Amino acid sequence: MVIDEHERKSRLGVVNAILQDMKDNKCKIILLNTPLDGIYDEKEKELFPRNLWWDKIGENNRSVIKIHYDDDEIFKNIKPAEFSHLDKHDKKTYTKRMCELVINAF
Repeated sequence: MVIDEHERKSRLGVVNAILQDMKDNKCKIILLNTPLDGIYDEKEKELFPRNLWWDKIGENNRSVIKIHYDDDEIFKNIKPAEFSHLDKHDKKTYTKRMCELVINAF
């Protein structure tokens, strides 16, 4: 499914409006893009290029904290066992690192 530019901007507008409403209600917002691999990673990059989607979500909202697995050396090196599910051996590393990033963000 290819999303045209008008539809993309419309969808981002909805998401960003929701984020703004949450900010106005004093919510703390963390968006986490978790590690993917294989076909899931390929399709996400094909259908939702980071520069057109992830980077645009909350871009004008400084209260939105975004954590993308490609930006963190520990997350980047975790390869999901089933393309999108963590292997049981990575769960402690993943959870510890996620907590560190969230605590440091606040």
